Amino acid sequence: MNSSEKNGRVNIRRIAAALQLSTATVSRALSPEYAHTVSEKQRRRILEMCDRLQYMPNINALRTFRNRSDLVALLVPEQCLNGNGPIDYNLSGVLGAVERSFSRRGIYCSLVAVTSQFLEKREHLRFCRGKMFDGFLLWGMTERETFVEELAAESPPVVSIQGIRNNPGISSVNADDYSGMLHLVRRVLACGHRRIGVIPALETSQAGRERNRAVRDALAETPCVVRFAPWSGFDTQTGQRGFRALIGQDDSLSCIICSNDYVAAGVWLEAQNRGIEIPEQLSVTGADGLDFPVRIPLTGYLSPSFELGLAAAQMLQERLDGKIDTPQQKLIPTTFLPGATLKDLTNHTTGTL
Repeated sequence: MNSSEKNGRVNIRRIAAALQLSTATVSRALSPEYAHTVSEKQRRRILEMCDRLQYMPNINALRTFRNRSDLVALLVPEQCLNGNGPIDYNLSGVLGAVERSFSRRGIYCSLVAVTSQFLEKREHLRFCRGKMFDGFLLWGMTERETFVEELAAESPPVVSIQGIRNNPGISSVNADDYSGMLHLVRRVLACGHRRIGVIPALETSQAGRERNRAVRDALAETPCVVRFAPWSGFDTQTGQRGFRALIGQDDSLSCIICSNDYVAAGVWLEAQNRGIEIPEQLSVTGADGLDFPVRIPLTGYLSPSFELGLAAAQMLQERLDGKIDTPQQKLIPTTFLPGATLKDLTNHTTGTL
């Protein structure tokens, strides 16, 4: 008799003994993958006994039996979770979608910060080799993250969200930031703006590179004067510093194109401090579709964060279920937001074309 039986704890052996069945039969009846191998009548008897004895299966035993943990990990860069910067609403949207999608299937997602300690201990290898997680989601990772190559080499199902696109061992889901920003800048030009300032995105991020490329391509289509801020980023401080640098170079700018809405908010604050009215005296565009109370809505585009999470969860689920066995890539369209911060210079009214 083992210790759990001496202590009177309920386990599979006690369930099996009470029903005069083998432990293997009880295990199969309680496993989603193998329940079909037990008759419905027998399975009902087993479940009724479990209820009567208030038995909850040992998760570690079930994992060993099924070779599944029913857990996935969402790996996120440390700076996204350190609490020092603005809330990442795109990450929040992804998290909500992933949790909703997986929890309906009895799978749960653990949020893991990729810290220096994580990398030093090579926790990603322990996660894989210890079979702690069935698969991995990566948020905002770049090609410079060497641990990603090591993770992919272990061959677990991996889906990158708003990050790595071209790794042959990893699936990816990204917003179509290039098309979103290209359309937005073309709107700026269609509204007659020809003296334009740009506060670029960080080139270290996939989304940032796509946004910057779109800005350059769109502005090359129409003759205009373009000033680039010497700083790039995604936060309010970058917007404030960028505004000061741009206005210092050229105070005749009619529009400032920002890498995202936080940067646009920084421009707004600096303009407000100088008594510059938006959009009457200066137009501003953002990106991501964040909601800033009190201020008028920013002209920009909405990043499909919730849809990114749903698509990534679905893609990972299909890999786990064996429905697809090769990495997939998907681009999700953005949505233009007219807002009220882009002045139409062609007819001297506020609004967009």
